[in-house]
Amino acid sequence: MMRKRITFININKLGSNAANALLYTNDYINPLGDTRDIDINGTPGAMFSLEITNEAGKSILKSPIKNQIIPSTGMYSFTQIYPKTIYGDTYTVKITP
Repeated sequence: MMRKRITFININKLGSNAANALLYTNDYINPLGDTRDIDINGTPGAMFSLEITNEAGKSILKSPIKNQIIPSTGMYSFTQIYPKTIYGDTYTVKITP
């Protein structure tokens, strides 16, 4: 079975390398645990940092994504494992320049 994908779009290189993003996903993360491929599309050379935190404010990233540069392909991709949770828990995704 193909993993579901989360896509961030519109990360653009502006005068100050600022990044703006829109999260697109059309379904829920399975509370029994889930794995998602995450794509971040944007202008090559744009810089961003990304955090994914649970309701307790704890990061669920395997390693920090800080000052990452969008490569020449225009897409930065990684696989994110979401741990087992109580149904109804939410995650906060924050992208900053």
